[in-house]
Amino acid sequence: MTKDAFREKWLPLIFFSVLLTVGLLVFRDYGVHYDEKCQIAIGVTNYRYINQGDTTLMDFQDRYYGSLFELVMVVLFHNIPVPGMIYLRHLSVFLTFFIGCIAYYYIVRRLFRGTWWALLACLMLVTNPRIFADAFYNSKDIPFMVVLILGMASLIHWLDVLHNRPAARPIWMGLVLHAILSATAAAIRIPGLLVMGITIGIIGLYGWVKPVRRNTVIALLLAYSILSLAFLVLFMPILWHDPIGEFANAISQMSRYNLWTGSILFQGVMFPANNPVWNYLPVWIGITTPYLPLAAFIIGLLFMLVFAIREANKRSEKKKKVFREDDLACLAVGVWFIVPVAALYAFRSVLYDAWRQMFFVYPPMVLIAVFGIRRMSGFIQTISGSFRINRIVFGLALLAGILEPVIWMVRNHPHEYVYFNWLAGERVTLRLKYDLDYWGLSYKHGIDHILATDNRDHIKLSAVGPPALYVEYMLPRDQADRLSFTELEQADYFLTNYRWHPDDFSYPEKYYSVLVDGMEIMTVYRLREPIGDHGN
Repeated sequence: MTKDAFREKWLPLIFFSVLLTVGLLVFRDYGVHYDEKCQIAIGVTNYRYINQGDTTLMDFQDRYYGSLFELVMVVLFHNIPVPGMIYLRHLSVFLTFFIGCIAYYYIVRRLFRGTWWALLACLMLVTNPRIFADAFYNSKDIPFMVVLILGMASLIHWLDVLHNRPAARPIWMGLVLHAILSATAAAIRIPGLLVMGITIGIIGLYGWVKPVRRNTVIALLLAYSILSLAFLVLFMPILWHDPIGEFANAISQMSRYNLWTGSILFQGVMFPANNPVWNYLPVWIGITTPYLPLAAFIIGLLFMLVFAIREANKRSEKKKKVFREDDLACLAVGVWFIVPVAALYAFRSVLYDAWRQMFFVYPPMVLIAVFGIRRMSGFIQTISGSFRINRIVFGLALLAGILEPVIWMVRNHPHEYVYFNWLAGERVTLRLKYDLDYWGLSYKHGIDHILATDNRDHIKLSAVGPPALYVEYMLPRDQADRLSFTELEQADYFLTNYRWHPDDFSYPEKYYSVLVDGMEIMTVYRLREPIGDHGN
């Protein structure tokens, strides 16, 4: 086997095989989050509307929240009892993420013309601890991120076909596939309309710089727009009875989502979620992104700015519409990151639960980071004059940058969702500054510990938040029947994930705690000693 064959064929195969194996081994390790029941309800309500004509959907609070992924989950698993149904949901989210990683590999390899760069980008994507953890249970944001990746991959492929293969059949086949993916993105979350906007802008620009193909491009854009909107109506049942009116309602609601009226802890201050803080997103990205992609992203932005200024000057001097083959694809990547962030501030959109709603901008961030690493590598090689020195220095730096989050993830599994880098500050004080386990996933471990150490037939619990979901969805029936939730005065144990109350409670006995990297993210307080079985 040649070195090139190993790099081009076997190395990607090994990487994706390892990723798939890890996912299949650990997908059962995660608990149920606060919103899982709501997500299931979205799928069930839409399914009943389609299958039974149940009009509950018309007044359903989350009727505009993208239903497509949840609808598929209900169709596949509605006859499977819990906990099997929950585990299959979690496995499905991971497999969706896995498919997205393959598409992401295609994008990076296509843009940077190299297997190593593509694998590096995929490594930075999957070793983001928060995204890795969410890839097993977050059916809101991970499928949306994946479909955007698929949409961008199909757009880049369509551009290649349009540029290199002018035959009609491949072009129109690519158009239909891309229209389906564009509609899917919007049907999972309304901001997925971004794919349609990018497509119309990029293909329109292609027609502008290729005047000889302008009529073809106009026809393609008309067909794409009609098909995308038609598929969107098909994929969103709420649009069926009034496509235009309900579509306008969906855009209006999702541009400033304010149905959740809770509060967020940010930099030590409790803010109402519907009153966004201007630096919320950059701070959360800055303190929860591993060092390598974060530093490389900043470097990449600087290089991109310099590169863009130079290219603009060159084209201004030539006074021509000169575009290299990859320019439009690279422009699409830049828009993929810039437009959502700009829209967030323009519409004053609501963010909460760290920055999970904006996970979809992380893939273009990593692409910019890879661009920065590549440019920095060339810069160092120019200064040192030695390819070998450059290779050693960069190899060690990249290895250290990848190992840092990987080691953290292994040590703290399955609590990757509370990863912070050291820019966040001292670990022991983070609970007083930021929401940690905002979705209550760690309740699983507290309840499991109670069941393992308290042998009574009836145990009374009180809690902050809804850990009852774990009892309802994931515990075997005989174990679930041992537990009941009651008022604090009657409870044997009190459980907290410290959301909305970051300080310690005054109860004397900490019975069990989940500690992650020095952070206490969940605590069980024992309120009274067991005396016989008061459940009988």
